[in-house]
Amino acid sequence: MSQRFCSNCGAPLSPGAKHCSSCGNAIPSENTAQPYPPVQDAYQRPQYTPQPSGNNDMVKVLIGILIVLVMAGIGLGIWLFAGKSKEPVSQETNVQQETIKEMKASNDSMKASYDQLKKQIEKKSKEPVKVQYVKEKPTSVSPSEATRVVINGVGVRMRIGPGKEYGFLQYYNGKAYTVSKGTSLPFLGAYGNWYKVLFEDGEYYVSADFAYLR
Repeated sequence: MSQRFCSNCGAPLSPGAKHCSSCGNAIPSENTAQPYPPVQDAYQRPQYTPQPSGNNDMVKVLIGILIVLVMAGIGLGIWLFAGKSKEPVSQETNVQQETIKEMKASNDSMKASYDQLKKQIEKKSKEPVKVQYVKEKPTSVSPSEATRVVINGVGVRMRIGPGKEYGFLQYYNGKAYTVSKGTSLPFLGAYGNWYKVLFEDGEYYVSADFAYLR
């Protein structure tokens, strides 16, 4: 007796079987059973076999972890770049602040020195000039014998050098200092037509045209 096969799925059939043990198809009588397995179509439609859901879940978890790691790496890179870019700016800001502090301290020191010098000049300008006056004009003596220079003019101005090319002695406001007529000043020497005199701890020059020696 030849081996029989299921007409539906082609599985081998047991002798006397009424149903296929593989697909459950009813088995016809032996007279109508096919002695050979049916020839299947060479071009069958591919059948989709669903994969276990466990593998899909694992893939999703791995993808989620990978995305988190990528995002974390991007965030860390941005943070490091921002930190490095801010560091030179912070250092430059500190240098600028120190420079501003030094300039402010220097300006304050200069202002204090200026205010002190201004007060000294104002105080000196208000002090009375310690000079001697003569009522009569004596005979002028030679420079070798003279000890004093007497002003013999009105509004006479002293210069800082023996010549008209030198500037006048001035107040702090820029106004030239004038010596009253009859003022007697210590004589320090003759330089051409100019007398060198001592005035308030300073050395200045008076034209011989407006003074005489005694």
